[in-house]
Amino acid sequence: MSGCCSGASRVLVEVERLVVDGETCERCGDTWEAAEEAVLQVSAEASGIGLSLDLVERPLPPDRIAESNRVLVAGRAVEEWLSG
Repeated sequence: MSGCCSGASRVLVEVERLVVDGETCERCGDTWEAAEEAVLQVSAEASGIGLSLDLVERPLPPDRIAESNRVLVAGRAVEEWLSG
């Protein structure tokens, strides 16, 4: 994210989820849909202050299942932003 006086700021939102043969489980699919909705809502509110959000899917292979269904905002897990 850029400084407060340097113009438009961008925030990257990443959803990491297990993808096998192009498919994911319902839980991970629900997380993606919730992230899409949240990004749309925040983007609508934040555009007036020069803030934009980019949503990216990070498909994970089966050997990284422990990392699946994780949401990162500006490189930090959403749990860190919410303190738990």
